[in-house]
Amino acid sequence: MASIERELEYDVRDEIELEGNRTVVIMGNEMEVLDELEDPKAPQCILCPLKARHPARHALDKHLPWYCSPQTACWSCSKQERRLEYHGREHHTAEERFQWDEDEYGESWVQLMNGLFRELAVMNNVEYPEGLMRYVSEIMAEVRTNRNFTEQELSLVRLFNQLNNYPALQGKKLKSKAVYSLHSLIHWKVLVIVLSKLQSDQQHWLKTFEEYKSAAGIPLGPLAIKLSGPISIADSHFHLDTLLVRTGCSGFHELSDFGTREYYKTCMMFMVANFCFPSSWPNSSQRTELRKTPSVHFSFGIHPRTVNSSSSSNLQRHLADLEYLVKSSRTVAIGECGLDTSDRNINLSKQIEYLEKQLQLAVKNSLPVVIHCRGNDALHLTLLTSLVNCCPKEQKIHWHCFTSSQEIYSTASGHFINLVFGITPLYLWQPLSKYS
Repeated sequence: MASIERELEYDVRDEIELEGNRTVVIMGNEMEVLDELEDPKAPQCILCPLKARHPARHALDKHLPWYCSPQTACWSCSKQERRLEYHGREHHTAEERFQWDEDEYGESWVQLMNGLFRELAVMNNVEYPEGLMRYVSEIMAEVRTNRNFTEQELSLVRLFNQLNNYPALQGKKLKSKAVYSLHSLIHWKVLVIVLSKLQSDQQHWLKTFEEYKSAAGIPLGPLAIKLSGPISIADSHFHLDTLLVRTGCSGFHELSDFGTREYYKTCMMFMVANFCFPSSWPNSSQRTELRKTPSVHFSFGIHPRTVNSSSSSNLQRHLADLEYLVKSSRTVAIGECGLDTSDRNINLSKQIEYLEKQLQLAVKNSLPVVIHCRGNDALHLTLLTSLVNCCPKEQKIHWHCFTSSQEIYSTASGHFINLVFGITPLYLWQPLSKYS
């Protein structure tokens, strides 16, 4: 790693950090752009092995929370943008207030920095703010720097001190071997140097840390969730076929570390891949390959939208295949199956027929059933009627993405003793009275 002193010899620049040797055309002339990593004049980052011609931009992009440079951040997307004006034209309307405005975002920025600095104190096991100030002073005593705050940083320091009722800034230099005030951490170099003393997992944690706090430390918004990990987690419902298409992966082996890396502090112990469209049911060799991952299990069903679009002969063939698949190793449930009126042309009686055939198959093989229902409360009541008619009270049921009323919920949960409901963000889009 480069020395801290060398890092401090480079000042803030806003140019774009280069990412590879390539030929570009500038005013009609071809010129080769030199890779950052191969430029002997570029300083090495003290937090990672990369070399960057513009250390401030690199630190803001790769290592610091997005709000540490509020003037170059998109406040609508909560991220740093190297080309903020271009980003605004591409992703926001003229009416959106995505750029830094002290009157609109100043208080939120101060609260975010309060949260960040308090988390730094916790990580270093020091009191806040005096203990953190002493800790920063001890670190910076080893560094030769007389760096000034930029005009942009000075305006932030004044705002930070004013809203927190801290003493006003005296001078604009960061003098070595001085007692550093809390606002010194607003200078990106000081913050990077303090971060360099942390473990890598702590650095990763702070990169995405967002917690709004008052000067007194009172939380003013949702708290960041910090896992002590690794903790064991399970995913009872995911669509592997769709996931592979969206990620461009060729198989589950390319996804097997999702959610399990040390960085996430979690360990995926159990998961159920739900296959509800017969066209994407895995064949025997594919199932054998999936079974190489002990935590993966299967659920097979015929989705109601497939029932709408398939002939009776095809549905009978799918049902015969399903009877075979439920006996396959690692099959733990039948579904998704249910009712759905979201298509233009529906055949509700046919949907009910094949829903009940799958329910009967689940009962016959002592398997849980995964229920899908999309429509109004009357449709949910129709589905519940089929459940009551076909299944015993002890039937294990996962009602996936339940969106009906409190009345349907109470009736269903009062009848079936092993019924669990999956929830969905759709709840946020409906009147609260619908679910109360």
